[in-house]
Amino acid sequence: MRAKCAQRFNFIEVPIHPRGTTDSFIDFDKVVKTGVDLWHAQYWHSAYNVLEELPMLGLKDKPKVLSHHNHYALDKKNWREFNGLIAPTKWAFDKLRTMHDNVHLIPYGIDLERYSWIQDYD
Repeated sequence: MRAKCAQRFNFIEVPIHPRGTTDSFIDFDKVVKTGVDLWHAQYWHSAYNVLEELPMLGLKDKPKVLSHHNHYALDKKNWREFNGLIAPTKWAFDKLRTMHDNVHLIPYGIDLERYSWIQDYD
């Protein structure tokens, strides 16, 4: 568990792997019990595991943002559990916008106009 402090915000990072979610629950439980204003999940499967396995943490009452990195899984859920979604590519952004009203495009650190590796799964 690493903590990063900024001038106005305290960020706490708790790595939770989709296949080892329960291994990280103790650290995550400690962080949430200290008080969380916003939960930013990086991977959809881990995020849903946390929501299902730790309902006592009160995360359902907290604002939640999901960065959706997995293009293959964009239509796996309706994503309404989250207040906002972050898409790394325009393709993901366009697809998520059909399912959720609050989607933001924040591209990875590459020139997406020059490089494209996305396959159309439709």
